[in-house]
Amino acid sequence: MLFFRLIDFKLLLVVLLFACLTNTMANPVGSPWYQKTFVSKVWDNKSGLPQNTVFDLQKDHQGFLWVATEEGMARFDGNTFEVYNDFNIAALASSSFYAISPSRKGGIWAAIDNAIVRFHQNKFLVVDLKKHVKNSRISCITEDAQGRLWVGTQSGELFYLLNNSVFLVKAWAFSGKKSIQALVTSPNGLYIGTDGGLYQLDKELKKVTQVPGYETKYIRTLAVAQDHSLWIGTKEHGVFHHTQGQDVNYTVKDGLAENFITALSIAPDGTLWAGTLTSGLHKLEKSRFSPVQLKGVPEDGVRAILFSSPNIMWLGTAASGLVQLKPAEVQMLSPTFKESNKVILPIYQHPNGDVWMGTNGTGVTRISKGKSFSYSKLQGLATDLALSIAGTKGAVFIGTPSGLNRFNLNTGKIDRTYTQQDGLRSDIIQAIYADSKEKLWIATRSGGIHLLLPTGEIQKAQLPKAFANIDFVSIFEDRQQNMWFGSRGAGMVRISAQGELTNFTITQGLPAGIIDCFYQDPEGDLWLGTDKGLVCFTGNRFILFNKTNGLHFNGIYRILDDGKGSLWLSGTFGLQRIALQELQKAKESKTKNTQIIAQLFDTSDGMYNAETNGGIFPAGYKLQDGTLWFPTVEGVAIVDPASLKMQKEPVNTLVKAFRVGNKELDFLQGIVLPAGVNTIQIDYTSIQFNKPASVNFYYRLKELSDTWEFADKRRTAYFTSLEPGTYTFEVKAEMNGVWSKPAQLTFEIDPFFYQTNWFTALIVLTLFLAGFFVKKFLTKDQQEKALKQLVAERTKELNTSNARFKLVNKITFLVIWEYDLAQEELYWGESFESILGHRSADKKENMRIWYDNLHPEDATRVMSSFDKAIKSDTLTWQEEYRFRKGDGQYASIINKAYILRDDQGNATRMLGSIQDVTKAKEEEQRLKLLESVITNATDAVIITDAQVDAFGPKILYVNKAFTKMTGYPKEEAIGQSPRFLQGPNSDREELDRMKAALLLGEPCEIDVVNYRKNGEEFIVNMNVSPVTDQKGNLTHFISIERDFTERREYLKAIEDQNSKLREIAWIQSHVVRAPLARILGLIYLLEDGPHSKEDLQTIYGYIKSSGLELDTIIRDIVKRTEEVEKEVEVMF
Repeated sequence: MLFFRLIDFKLLLVVLLFACLTNTMANPVGSPWYQKTFVSKVWDNKSGLPQNTVFDLQKDHQGFLWVATEEGMARFDGNTFEVYNDFNIAALASSSFYAISPSRKGGIWAAIDNAIVRFHQNKFLVVDLKKHVKNSRISCITEDAQGRLWVGTQSGELFYLLNNSVFLVKAWAFSGKKSIQALVTSPNGLYIGTDGGLYQLDKELKKVTQVPGYETKYIRTLAVAQDHSLWIGTKEHGVFHHTQGQDVNYTVKDGLAENFITALSIAPDGTLWAGTLTSGLHKLEKSRFSPVQLKGVPEDGVRAILFSSPNIMWLGTAASGLVQLKPAEVQMLSPTFKESNKVILPIYQHPNGDVWMGTNGTGVTRISKGKSFSYSKLQGLATDLALSIAGTKGAVFIGTPSGLNRFNLNTGKIDRTYTQQDGLRSDIIQAIYADSKEKLWIATRSGGIHLLLPTGEIQKAQLPKAFANIDFVSIFEDRQQNMWFGSRGAGMVRISAQGELTNFTITQGLPAGIIDCFYQDPEGDLWLGTDKGLVCFTGNRFILFNKTNGLHFNGIYRILDDGKGSLWLSGTFGLQRIALQELQKAKESKTKNTQIIAQLFDTSDGMYNAETNGGIFPAGYKLQDGTLWFPTVEGVAIVDPASLKMQKEPVNTLVKAFRVGNKELDFLQGIVLPAGVNTIQIDYTSIQFNKPASVNFYYRLKELSDTWEFADKRRTAYFTSLEPGTYTFEVKAEMNGVWSKPAQLTFEIDPFFYQTNWFTALIVLTLFLAGFFVKKFLTKDQQEKALKQLVAERTKELNTSNARFKLVNKITFLVIWEYDLAQEELYWGESFESILGHRSADKKENMRIWYDNLHPEDATRVMSSFDKAIKSDTLTWQEEYRFRKGDGQYASIINKAYILRDDQGNATRMLGSIQDVTKAKEEEQRLKLLESVITNATDAVIITDAQVDAFGPKILYVNKAFTKMTGYPKEEAIGQSPRFLQGPNSDREELDRMKAALLLGEPCEIDVVNYRKNGEEFIVNMNVSPVTDQKGNLTHFISIERDFTERREYLKAIEDQNSKLREIAWIQSHVVRAPLARILGLIYLLEDGPHSKEDLQTIYGYIKSSGLELDTIIRDIVKRTEEVEKEVEVMF
């Protein structure tokens, strides 16, 4: 939040009136600044999960997370859920999945009521087990080291699958007697948890042993530890740890919130985690369980626990969906240090160790020796809004909008306030700074740079007139003892150690006007945090680095060095970390678009709110213990470089799907597309659960270009107008400077027969042989008879070839041509006239016709290329140029030719074809124009596919206006159903009406409540139209949407206004009638006259008083009407 830069000063004074002192809270000395916490994120049926009850979780060999629900199996890559159910897997009898087991051969096994499903490489195998599961359902599955998939049922059946065959276990004698709840394999065999005890099946599958001590226990879940001991979760008796020597029981007496255990999991570090029926998650430490309090996670039961990596835990909940937990990398100040306000402004640490924090309206907080103290107007602060804090040896100074306060460290009190009366240019103190000589610099509004002298006097710096009204907002002393002052909108000023003043503005090359902070790198160069990005000043030039160079945001409030080789930059969207080596390379680079690797930290890393505060000074501070503190709108965010892991995560890339239209093809078997198919869609992804939004993608078709196309966050590539041939698609991903290996997919597009090389070669060879033999035999007079016969035969063959040639002309919509270089004769095919509007002339004249109709701007290039191809050793020639048709209009054409050469390599003939691509290019331009119009439209535009099923259509495109209206960037919206914008107050009747219309392929317009990314409701007017293909089949929906919230509120205000006016009219009409009736009565009385003079005066007095009363009433009506109108004006 850019504080104070945007606030209205009158509003500020109102806020200050309500400021109050915050109670202090004692804290033991030596307590840490923060308590390590988890970052949690929840996915439910509003964010892609098919249903909110999660029965099981597992991870497959590729890294995908699989989630079992009653509405389908969901595969998750960290960004998108792919849902599999009886809608898209016809062989499924049900969409209710209850158990999952990874397969050692890849993929997973999943259980529905009476079948097992194998998911592997986009293929599905359903094994029907109705014969073995009767009047029951499968409750649990697990695969052992031998590849056997063990299956347990609610009614006690136990068997296994091997090579898709079912094998019963003769030693198991409890079918129909026990309900199997859990299965787990171990080196000692198979453990079987039932509702009536724990059993063990030996490795030979010949003997079942009941584990003593659990005969009456209802076993719900099992987990095998690294030492092969067994952890047991029960329904009524808590958790047991079963070892060879003893059994240890943990219950509510040992910290559990309840004894009903529904899930157990052992973390990679050996720690045991337990899920309960209704009381959430628990962790076992030092022989005692403790409940885990999770911010932002609903209180719910935990059905499944999974560690997908050492630092990422997943919870499947009873009714709240899927939960991800990971250790926070950015910590928040511990609640033990009581902040007087969550909106923190400047932060400063005095050399004595005290930490000071300014707030928005409740004064300042001081943390000293483990205790928190608050100071406000009640303790002498000029106002309760602190804009800057700094200190000298004996005092701490607090800058406010009403002057500079001095806090005396000896007395512990605020004992002095400096204002304009003491020599300040303005009472609004923007920045204060104590330099290396303990001199206090003060920057204010209205061009104020001051020095507070030891005598208490304030000395003003003499600035040029151009800076008379400039607001200075930041101060810095470099290693050469130069003082730098950043301004708001006018660049910066340097005052040298000798007092020489130099200003730097846009005129001197400074690319930004607002300078919020400074940093000097080890080489002595200065880095500036500005509103335009990060600026490096080398002494003779300024270099700007912004989002185009890899930064996540441009507005930089503070730059702090963590002492571990990186800088941390704060801004509205969080924190970004950049290695000093990256900046060194960037400033030495001669490339303007050099890329910087910047890592973003936000709410997904532990910040309560990613918005840090700026416009105050200092907007962050490095404490003596090395921790970095940044003020945010929800407390202090702390970066601890000592505990922060610098290791970068590996990145992977996978191809997910290959689509032609709405049909998905099996790309694992090799793809050969039929002739005429030239538009495809390829879906790809990177499995990333930590920071999926930080992954960038690049792709290419190797045969078209060696350049990688930057796809940003988009996970789909589209290709159109592909020529026949074999193509290799490659995609790779990058995150924080780490690159994945490219994933590849090869596909082939078959040509039409006339597009094949053999067809072209056949035509060329036929013509060549015909000419060769005719010429040969014409030169031999002694063989005249044989020659005539041969010529007749060859002529017949030539006629056949010509017939084929004419057929090619008719069916290809191409102009076929042949050029004899020796005779300089050009032959045009029959379609020369029908396509290009010219009649074929003499073969020698045809060459002139071609040349004369080349566009003047293209002629030189085309003829040069033509001659170069003939003189070189190439076998092909191709050019695209403009050609004047018979009607005088120019057409865009593509001319391709095959060159025949003799034994010496000299060109003898050329056979070619011309294709008119004018309409194609016009259509391409039209599509580009349409795309530009849609992208930059002020109304939100959403394009979806035409799937109106249980999960809704999938978003394929959104424009910028959509992001502006909803707050969701396109990468978060694409792939989702538009239903993710809906919520509890969305009108179901309106939505059902729209769905009914869309199912009929009809357009529809509705007004409905949607929800922005920040949770705010808004009313959207949706105008949805169906899109069909040439055959009338529904393919897409286009929705034009507009925020009608203000319009609705305006109309409502107008309605309220009219209602109030009607009320005023009704009430006042009755009030008016009384004086009006009196006036009419007096008039009638006068008409009845004559009257005495005294009576007339009395009557006139009554008329006058009634008239005045009527005038007062009318004035009151006008006043009340104006008040109602003003209410509407204030609202809008």
